[in-house]
Amino acid sequence: LSGVAVGGLNAFLVVSLNLQPFIVTLATMSIVRSIVYGILKGIVLADFPEKFLDLGYVYVFKIPLLFLIVVGTAVIIIILLKKTVIGRYIFAMGAK
Repeated sequence: LSGVAVGGLNAFLVVSLNLQPFIVTLATMSIVRSIVYGILKGIVLADFPEKFLDLGYVYVFKIPLLFLIVVGTAVIIIILLKKTVIGRYIFAMGAK
């Protein structure tokens, strides 16, 4: 709900004041982070699970596992975009 409110504020500022969307988004992010930090006084509400944190220390043949996951995901996306009908459609439409 708060994300919708901040998004609406961003949209209002961009449309009504004709400001650059990227700058408005960065500014509101900074403001919201400051407000949350002030309210919570730097307290962390949730921690990552131990298994998730351990992924950063796993190596396969001296290559970090997270790097292999990123490369694998990129390869799958490239194949999907170049070899499927929907991928060609996305390229043709210029979708982001």
